[in-house]
Amino acid sequence: MSKTLIFVEAAFDEIVVGKIIEKLGKNLLDNTFAIALGESNITSSGQLRSALLKNWKKIFKDGITKIARICDIDNNSISDLEFSVNTAIQTAFNLPILPTLKENNPQIISIPPPDDLKTFSPRPVEFICYFVGKKDAIGNKTGELEDLLRLIAKQPANISDCVDTHLPNCLTNKGVNLKNVKKSLSKLWLYNYQRFDAGDVEYTAFNETTIEQNFNDMFNLNADVPELKELINCIKNIAQ
Repeated sequence: MSKTLIFVEAAFDEIVVGKIIEKLGKNLLDNTFAIALGESNITSSGQLRSALLKNWKKIFKDGITKIARICDIDNNSISDLEFSVNTAIQTAFNLPILPTLKENNPQIISIPPPDDLKTFSPRPVEFICYFVGKKDAIGNKTGELEDLLRLIAKQPANISDCVDTHLPNCLTNKGVNLKNVKKSLSKLWLYNYQRFDAGDVEYTAFNETTIEQNFNDMFNLNADVPELKELINCIKNIAQ
């Protein structure tokens, strides 16, 4: 069975992707590895390039045949993020031509061996990228993983939803530009949901370990949500 690397933004994304892989079965779980990059700027190709360079030898020595790039779309265009991924691949592996990888459309790219593994032949590697967000009525996608998780929350999100509904008006009245705090509001919803709605307020601390341990009680990975199905199918296709 092929081995797959999935590069995500942060440790929390790694947890969610790990839970999806776990759902898809033990074979995929044993052969698919999510790696958090700790990124602050997903439109920059630098951190993905560094991660590809770090794992260059693994492609040849450990039999890596598939690589996925999964990140939030935020307010970026799909074309800008595709260009960032393609640039990272080209510059990491010194490719003569910029790849033409498109979102959710796998492409096989021939990867040359690093200098100290010149006895190896170039290795065909299947790449895929996917940008997480929520689609509007006409199919435009914006946002981040937290926006998707809101759509699949298992528990009543009374406190988190009420804070999210009324806090923007309060911030606007105080002169805060909501565009500058959009990501913070998404993460605040997750904090409130995990801490006050889905957990025990007295004992539940907000941290990634707590979410990982209680993920299946908090979120429904079987929910009939198109964006969730797209993400799961992307991971399934690249990890098979």
